[in-house]
Amino acid sequence: MTFASSVAIALAAAIAIYGASVVFVNAIEWVGRRLRLGETATGAILAALGTALPETMITLVAVLTGGGRTGDIGIGTALGGPLALSTAGYGIFALTKRRSGQTNADGFSTSDRSRLVSDQMWFLAMFGAQLLLGLVIFPGKRWASIGFLIAYGVYVWRTTRSGSAASAKAPPALFLAPGLQRPSLVIALVQTGCALAVLAIASHFFVDELERLGTALSLDQQATGLLLSPLATELPEVLNTILWVRRGKAKMALANISGAMLVQTAMPAALGLGFTSWRLTLGPIIAGIVTMTATLLVLAVIRHGGLTPPISSSARSE
Repeated sequence: MTFASSVAIALAAAIAIYGASVVFVNAIEWVGRRLRLGETATGAILAALGTALPETMITLVAVLTGGGRTGDIGIGTALGGPLALSTAGYGIFALTKRRSGQTNADGFSTSDRSRLVSDQMWFLAMFGAQLLLGLVIFPGKRWASIGFLIAYGVYVWRTTRSGSAASAKAPPALFLAPGLQRPSLVIALVQTGCALAVLAIASHFFVDELERLGTALSLDQQATGLLLSPLATELPEVLNTILWVRRGKAKMALANISGAMLVQTAMPAALGLGFTSWRLTLGPIIAGIVTMTATLLVLAVIRHGGLTPPISSSARSE
């Protein structure tokens, strides 16, 4: 297969991911509403688990079918997701928020900011531990993967307990039931499942082409997963962010980013730890340091008032 063919298939997978993301966002809001979850819990848990499926699938396929060869793609993918979200994800959120003419205070309470700070702290602790594990070798290192899954379970428990109240404004009509004002949970779950199925299938095609593209570009396996995989796998989170911010749901968008970073730190990395040697090369180590630095900057910005500077009156009138 030629390089152009691989690029074409990768682009087709990206388009499929885009369409599935729109359908998924529409469905997951109704799932959260029917389960009486607040916007934060919906974005940080339900949406994050769904949009992290491509990364998890790519890592799973890579580590189970490739061992030491494409298994390294799984390691790169596990680290590439948080890198993309901590830099481009938060940056796109800030730019979209500014272009929408929203101020820092729009929709965010003191408790919301406290929760976002907590999310960043959880991520830094888990991600930092994974980087350290990638530098050492000791018997039984793979069992550390269980610890990350337990840590994520504790995070989910805390988030659902402290979740905000559901939004008073109903989401847009469900695509599968446009005539119903209050679609059932079953219909919403069916639409969610269909969207996730498309994401999974598109991820499968994407991982098949990933190694070919990396070889053509003379990238090693970890660099391939680190640099190329996020181009498609982070599209759901980025698109969710743009869609939600434009609809005035910045709190849900931001919770989706921070929640996705945590689930990516738990699921794909747990697979990498469990089924590979989890020995990081120089590129992923540098990427990990960049990820933690970017997250620390975001943490500092959140603590000092928001992710975008105040919008001037002149900017709002434009």
